Amino acid sequence: MTAANKDTARRAIEELDRRHEPAEEFYTKDSMAYMLNNPPFDIHTYKTVHAPAFFSAFPDLIHNIENVIEEGDTVVLDVVCTGTHKGSFMGFEATDKPVSYRSVIFFDFIDGKISRTRAVYDQMGLLEQIGAKFVPGG
Repeated sequence: MTAANKDTARRAIEELDRRHEPAEEFYTKDSMAYMLNNPPFDIHTYKTVHAPAFFSAFPDLIHNIENVIEEGDTVVLDVVCTGTHKGSFMGFEATDKPVSYRSVIFFDFIDGKISRTRAVYDQMGLLEQIGAKFVPGG
């Protein structure tokens, strides 16, 4: 089953990049997502809030999968995301700058479908690329 789960995780990311929204056929009806600095959210919120926020700011965003690790019913993707800052994101207006940042995504599976997604990405690195200035210790 894990080889199928690895394939499903890859396909879910490929479809996200293609459709600019999660492909619901890969997820359980009660699938939940956990992302850096956000309360947990369901697939509907992922589709209507989170994915549109990223893809409106970075319409050419691509998740380049570098490593895939699986253990039991969990698949982990090590991803480098690349795109161009074309729209407002977290208060920063479009810069037309290219961006590249790393993300690690954990997918938990039940009966071959994604039941939980946990994602951590280099938010500080991404924000610095689009103009954020961070003061050490500030």
